[in-house]
Amino acid sequence: INEGYFSMLTGLPAIPSIAEEIMVNRDLILAEMTGVPIHIAPITTEGSVKLIREAKDAGIMVTCETCPHYFLLTDALCKDFNPLYKVKPPLRSERDKSAIMRAVIDGTIDVISSDHNPLTYSDKDTEFLVAEFGISGIETLFSLSYTYLVDRGSLNMVELLRRLSYTPSKILKHSGGRIATDAIADIAIVDIRDEYEINPVDFRSRGRNTPFGGYKVKGRVEILFIDGSIVYKDGKITPKTVSERLRE
Repeated sequence: INEGYFSMLTGLPAIPSIAEEIMVNRDLILAEMTGVPIHIAPITTEGSVKLIREAKDAGIMVTCETCPHYFLLTDALCKDFNPLYKVKPPLRSERDKSAIMRAVIDGTIDVISSDHNPLTYSDKDTEFLVAEFGISGIETLFSLSYTYLVDRGSLNMVELLRRLSYTPSKILKHSGGRIATDAIADIAIVDIRDEYEINPVDFRSRGRNTPFGGYKVKGRVEILFIDGSIVYKDGKITPKTVSERLRE
């Protein structure tokens, strides 16, 4: 877990924030020296935000991402040794969480990603120390981001979609992330008025390992298109071969 009060309280092995910040600083120096763009994923600490903000101001070609659990959860949740909160990088302090949220809102953080790592029940149903790292994040990514950023007035929908779709595609030089006559039809249709409770039993991913079970969110995904074909509708994945991309 994160090095700090709760690592001392629990006696669990700790990963300090400086471990991330040293690597971020190193990579930014290399990016400046070589003049090539760099993408850093994910960032989780206040120090990393400061380094990247300064690098952008200095003209270094850097983009970065974070995940909903880093701007919604903290290391305090690890005090009860629940393996669902075991991720790498670890959940950080309240101060770090607030800094990440601010950086998402002000655009210092370019991308919100799922950090999707589906695990089996047995991977998490064990002691914290031996449990696998990871969260099954793809099925909660939009709803959590919409609920805590757009519905609460911190971002508008266009800004959120840039962070979730358009900007990642642009960084990867992919033609997706936009709706246009020449674009790939990878499209999600969501009902932003539909409030529901996250229940991992309803997940269609192979993993049910989410710390967000029981959270009430808005923005249920109703239909998914991949390359113009419907692969998900009314809570069911279609049997088409292309839907195998959704089963991972």
